[in-house]
Amino acid sequence: MEEEPFEIPDSWKWVKLNDLAEIARGGSPRPIQDYITEDKDGINWIKIGDTLEESKYITS
Repeated sequence: MEEEPFEIPDSWKWVKLNDLAEIARGGSPRPIQDYITEDKDGINWIKIGDTLEESKYITS
């Protein structure tokens, strides 16, 4: 990665988010309940509303 905003441990590696996941834009699928999971092997649907301006982590 060309820009490293801060130092990380030697055992970590900087990568771009789109190297780890598909970033898509658009409206939420309907019905949204079909895409929400509590399964530990599931893939969670993240919405902009899940973010907080004062936080850099999504915890719910």
